[in-house]
Amino acid sequence: MSRESLCPKSRRFAMAPPAAVLRAMNTLSHTALPDLGRTEQSVLIELLSYVSLRNPREPVHPRAAVLAEKLHLACVTVRRALVRLHRSGLIERFHQEHSERTGNFRTVRTRISDSVLQIAGLLQPGEPVSALAEPIPPHTTLPKNAPQAVTQALSATESAGQNLRSDTTEQATHGDGLDTRPCISEIHAIENTTIKNKTSKSTVASALTHFARKDTLPADLQPWVDRGIAPAVLATGMKRAREAGTTLSAVLLAIGERLRQATHPQAYLMGTLRRMTTGDEPVWERQRPITTLSPQEAALRENAAAQAAANLEGHWFTDGQRFYRPVGSLCEVYDGPPVDGERMRPERAPVPTSRLQKWLAAGRVTTYAVPRQDHDVSLLRKALTGCMV
Repeated sequence: MSRESLCPKSRRFAMAPPAAVLRAMNTLSHTALPDLGRTEQSVLIELLSYVSLRNPREPVHPRAAVLAEKLHLACVTVRRALVRLHRSGLIERFHQEHSERTGNFRTVRTRISDSVLQIAGLLQPGEPVSALAEPIPPHTTLPKNAPQAVTQALSATESAGQNLRSDTTEQATHGDGLDTRPCISEIHAIENTTIKNKTSKSTVASALTHFARKDTLPADLQPWVDRGIAPAVLATGMKRAREAGTTLSAVLLAIGERLRQATHPQAYLMGTLRRMTTGDEPVWERQRPITTLSPQEAALRENAAAQAAANLEGHWFTDGQRFYRPVGSLCEVYDGPPVDGERMRPERAPVPTSRLQKWLAAGRVTTYAVPRQDHDVSLLRKALTGCMV
C-alpha cells in the first residue's frame, strides 16, 4: 500500500510509531509485570504507542473500538482490560467530558502511570515511583530470544527514519535526541466511521443522540422531569413543537391535565406532537361516529343480542380441539371435555360470546352433549326401605 493510496481520513491510522516508542513497546512486552494478564499487557503496550515523546505524561485518548480492532479483540474485552489496568494503578482514566462547541461526548482520556513510563524507558526516573520492575535504559539491546519479527520491524523503522532524515533536512528532532517524525508503513487503514458521507446511505439506523440535562432545560419544563418525562424527550419535543409552529410550553399547558393522568406520559406527549406535525386531529378531539339507527331500533338490536347470548348459556360447544361454555358476555375455554357433576377451572383466556355466535353461524363450532353417568341407586333404595315406619 503506497502513501498516495491512503485517503486523507485514514492516513493518520497508517502512521507507525517512532522508533523510540517501538523500542519502549518491545521493552514492555519483555517485562514481567506482577498480577497482569496477557490481555491487559497487550492493551497497555498498545496504549504506549500513542504516547508523545515530547511529553510522555500527557494523556492519550484512543477509542476502545480502535484498540479492539488493532488487537483483534472484542470491544468488551478491551474495556474490561482498561478497567483492570485503572484499578491496578498502571493507568488513570479521566471522567468523560462534553465538547464545549457541540455538546457531544469526548473520548475518555487515559494517562499512563510514571512507573510504566520508567519501565519502558520513556521517562527518566528522578525518584522511583513504584517497584514494579527495574527501570530499563531507553536504548537497551534486545534479548537473544526476542521475536525475529520485532527485530525486523525495528530495523525497518530505523532505516525508514534515516531515509526521511536525508530527504527532509528542514525538520529537526524533538526531545532529548529522539526522532519523533512518523514513518509510513504498510499498515491496514481503519475506516473512520464517525464521519458520515452525506451521499451514502448508512446501514445503521440513525438514532438521535441527546445530551440534555434537567438544568439545561427552560424553567417551565424542568418540573416535567420529576413527573416521568426524560430531558431528552423534552428536548426532542421542543424541536417537534417548533416544526408544528408552536412551543412545547403551550402544548404542555393545553394537555397538562391529560398528561398527568396518562399511564405512559412520554409516549402520549410524543404521539400528540407527531399528530400536530403531520396535521392529524388530536385524540381528545375525535368523536365517536353517530349511529344511523333510531333509539327504538338500537334498543331492539341490543335486546336481541342479549337474548341470543342468554340462549347459549347452559350449553357446551366444541370445535374438535377445545370446549366452550358461555357465561354472560364471555365464554370459558377448556382443553378437555366436561365431566358431569364436576366443576372444572378454565385453562385458557376467555373469548367474547359474540365471537362464539359468529363461529356458530359459520359452522366452526357445534353443540356438545355432556355424557351423563348412571349411578347405582339400589343400596339407597334398601336404606330408604329400612327407614320406613
